[in-house]
Amino acid sequence: MFTIAICDDDEAELQKIRAAVEDFVSRQCGVSAQIKEFSDSLEFLDSIEKNPCPELVLLDICMPYVSGIEIAKKIREKSSAAKIIFLTTSKEYALDAFEVNAVHYLVKPFTQNQFDEAMERTIDLFTSNSKPKEITINGKGGSATIISISEITYIESIGYKRFVHTPKGEFSETQRTLTQFLKELEEMSMGQFISPYRGYIVNLAAVRTITAKAIQMKDGTNILIKPGDFRMLKEKLFRYTFR
Repeated sequence: MFTIAICDDDEAELQKIRAAVEDFVSRQCGVSAQIKEFSDSLEFLDSIEKNPCPELVLLDICMPYVSGIEIAKKIREKSSAAKIIFLTTSKEYALDAFEVNAVHYLVKPFTQNQFDEAMERTIDLFTSNSKPKEITINGKGGSATIISISEITYIESIGYKRFVHTPKGEFSETQRTLTQFLKELEEMSMGQFISPYRGYIVNLAAVRTITAKAIQMKDGTNILIKPGDFRMLKEKLFRYTFR
């Protein structure tokens, strides 16, 4: 059984979300849920501080006293495992939602199908035991290193070599072109890797934020973007993060 908490200061919206949850759960085999409702953000914050975190939290963002983003930050201080879905009237908070590792971001009004897709993705995260997707890096002298694609921060092309950057270090690839790299990565995880500028491939899962001039990676690296591509890249980040 999943514990699901819903927090929205609009009573009518609160009931709509609860109805969407109940509709979804009623059609799932082997899935049951205990639902808790909160129309006061301060009351919900107090509940989080005093009790174990719910496994799934459905949060409005624009609420009096404490915003949904601030509540999500408190949840993250207590639990990295809790799954958060934001439900709000605008996309403008999408990057904030990304930074607190939200599972999905639904713009109101949403359909039951859109809600079901968000819930299905969340349930999959609870139950997934899939094998990590891996790629072999072909180094100098015939050496080969296998790494998970989730470890890749970005790939940089300098001269005849491609340098694969990861938190564990840098690996030199001597055989693939950047185009071949991107094709293979796209086949393994559609939409996760992009080429924002000539000579670079970026893992969107490793992005902290995107500004008008550069992509800022979680490791502190800044990668320039093409003039005029800011909105398009933000949309790609949004689609990947909340697909």
